[in-house]
Amino acid sequence: MNYCSSLLLSLLIKYNIIIKYKQYIKKYLKNYLL
Repeated sequence: MNYCSSLLLSLLIKYNIIIKYKQYIKKYLKNYLL
């Protein structure tokens, strides 16, 4: 159970980081294009 929960937590964190990274790229591209 502990291993499974830690695995889930790590996946969630990675997913969160990817979303923030994508948002950052979108903002950067908008500023760069404008």
